[in-house]
Amino acid sequence: MRYEAGRKKVITATDSTLKRDSLLLVDSLYLADSLTRKRDSLLLDKSHLASTILPKIKTELNRDKRKFNLTQDTLSQGRFTLLSLIPGVGQIYNRQYWKVPVFYAAIGGFTAGSLISSNNYSKYKSDWERSVDLRLPQALQDRAKSKMDNEGTVRTVLFSMAVASYLYQLTDAAFNYRGKTDHIRKATTLALTFPGAGFVYTRTYWRLPIYYGGFIVLGSVVDYNNRSYERFAKAYDALTDGDPNTVDEFNGRYSADMLQNARNSYRRNRDFGIICLIGAYLLSVVDTHVIATLKNWDVSPDLSIRVEPTVINNRVHWANNVPTGAGLSLKITF
Repeated sequence: MRYEAGRKKVITATDSTLKRDSLLLVDSLYLADSLTRKRDSLLLDKSHLASTILPKIKTELNRDKRKFNLTQDTLSQGRFTLLSLIPGVGQIYNRQYWKVPVFYAAIGGFTAGSLISSNNYSKYKSDWERSVDLRLPQALQDRAKSKMDNEGTVRTVLFSMAVASYLYQLTDAAFNYRGKTDHIRKATTLALTFPGAGFVYTRTYWRLPIYYGGFIVLGSVVDYNNRSYERFAKAYDALTDGDPNTVDEFNGRYSADMLQNARNSYRRNRDFGIICLIGAYLLSVVDTHVIATLKNWDVSPDLSIRVEPTVINNRVHWANNVPTGAGLSLKITF
């Protein structure tokens, strides 16, 4: 019995050993198969990575290293505005190539005209100064001065048109900007590039004659006072230089003190007009920014003020006999 019991125990131990070995064998086989599957999966992932993801990464890296392309759609509005300072660059970015020769012709034509007119103005000014120095008859002096003034006006107009053409091409580029931008920022940029363009963008056209009327008046004031300043400054210098051969255009009708006071007065008026002109321009920019901001303001039905009839309860805890009354209530919804 002991032997059998011992044999039985041995057999039992052998059975348990066999079971354990079998389980280990199964586990090892399963583990090997799992590792094989994981290896195959990693190989597939590696091949997928090499065939799909890596080419995309290389493409992106090559895209970052490629040369700058002016017509790409990745320029921010600030960078685009800086590039648009060069005439025609903004139109090329917006792919409106036909506008480039038009703007160059306008800017170049008005600039050339202003240079020619400036040359003629210098010539007429020399003739007028010569007529004054030679003390020619007043009619001849007035005629020479009239030619000089008229040519000065033409020069100013042509130069202003050249500047306006340049600012207009800058505004046109900003107005047709193809990238993503904010409504308020775009309106403010247009107001900065060209006076009144922000009002056109925000469709507040009635402001245009007000501001442009102010610009024209202030510009005329600056031009008139600048010409008068130059005139009296030259007369004062001619009268006080101590040279008897140089005379002023007034032929001694005004003293040196009067000429000096007139010169200083016209200079102050000119400088004040320039300050007012700059102030009007900045005011138009601020006004455009405020308008663009208010256009995005929430005016939904949730924001409302209503006046409604109501019944007013006048009762209090210590006076129950006080009657109620009728009135109006102000209801604010926000």
